[in-house]
Amino acid sequence: MAVEMFSPVNQIPYVPDDNLLFSCASMVLSRFWSFIITGSIIYLLVLLATGRLYTISPVVNGKQNDPVLIAEKPLKDFQKSDTAFYSLLVSSGNSGYLHNDTLYMANDAGIVQVATGKQPADGIFQTCKNTIMDIWLPFIGYLTFFLRLTQSFKCVECAG
Repeated sequence: MAVEMFSPVNQIPYVPDDNLLFSCASMVLSRFWSFIITGSIIYLLVLLATGRLYTISPVVNGKQNDPVLIAEKPLKDFQKSDTAFYSLLVSSGNSGYLHNDTLYMANDAGIVQVATGKQPADGIFQTCKNTIMDIWLPFIGYLTFFLRLTQSFKCVECAG
């Protein structure tokens, strides 16, 4: 029988909850994951604001060791401001021109993509695909096979 106590404020009976520990634990985990997700979004926004990322596209679907795009500029701007650099860009073709750690790639549309550094890891979609296709599906297949195998041994023992 539950012990009833009255709260002094509004005289409503208070019944202690047996699942209080479970609800507190799930609340802590929910706060933890909320903190992790919020922190990640804030980190992305800081990277975008400081210019270390031009777009979140590499974070979502980029490949590891690809150059990180930090800006896109019209090729005409380079033609007007620095003709020597413009001639290097045009002569480099599709491979791009590497200056220190910055890669300048001119495309056919007349846009120069400025990239620096390398992407440290695969994007979210590639990582999720690898996790599901390379880890979970084979694991489920092996587990199903061995569970069925043990079930067939039980049937053989029952019949024999």
